[in-house]
Amino acid sequence: MKQKKPNYSISNKILDQELINKFLKKFNSFSQKNNFFFVIGGDGYFLRVLKKHINLWDKITFFPLFSGSLGLFYSFSVNDFLNCKNFLLEKIDTKKVYPLLIKGLPNLELQNNLFFAINEFKIISLTTSITIDIFLNDKKLFTHVGSGILFSTSFGSTGIAKSNNNTSIIYHKKNYFQISEIFPCNNKINKSYDFSILFEESDIIFFKITKNIKNAKFFHDNAEVNVEFLENQKYQVYFDKTKYFNFVVEKNIDLDYTFFQKIFG
Repeated sequence: MKQKKPNYSISNKILDQELINKFLKKFNSFSQKNNFFFVIGGDGYFLRVLKKHINLWDKITFFPLFSGSLGLFYSFSVNDFLNCKNFLLEKIDTKKVYPLLIKGLPNLELQNNLFFAINEFKIISLTTSITIDIFLNDKKLFTHVGSGILFSTSFGSTGIAKSNNNTSIIYHKKNYFQISEIFPCNNKINKSYDFSILFEESDIIFFKITKNIKNAKFFHDNAEVNVEFLENQKYQVYFDKTKYFNFVVEKNIDLDYTFFQKIFG
């Protein structure tokens, strides 16, 4: 009989073998009764594990254990898990997260040409200015001329988006995402909004690149993807309510306050 693959993933940056051995010993007794997928590392590693195991999203609950430089997704550390006698289940709760999707990207071997991000999408040119039209539903909002456009979720708003002087979305009881310009041209011909625009989960955004499209690069959660955008083709950005993952958080904790403390505390 083929042995079942264990439900855990440990970052290769975790070099303390004694700590790993202690975790595995406790995991073997704990995992028999619970359908968790443990992830030991930091936020970046957690995102990579989520993408690698997307086929498991609707089957398990991800249990992140912090051991890195940044842990916005983490309510518990490895030591919390090791030091609690049975890791009392009454201490934990779960949060459901919907990914942000772009629909219609060409040259991707994905079902229905969908691509998702937990934190952000970037359409950016590193050489010349590109022109991008932005629509809310069927109504044009504005035209961007500059280095590109950034779409970020509430999780992503605390990372690259924050460095881009965008709003940090602390409220996590509903799904929000924002759009902002990256190094926009702001002169007599081209005017920039110079602030981010916030959208709720029911909003659907479209964008199309109308100038210098060959220079446009596509990044999702800080990873570049080889995409050849089509000129004047509209691409749809929205929250997918059919695809989601669950991850463990501490029960009865104010997640909004916790995020605020981790970011600004």
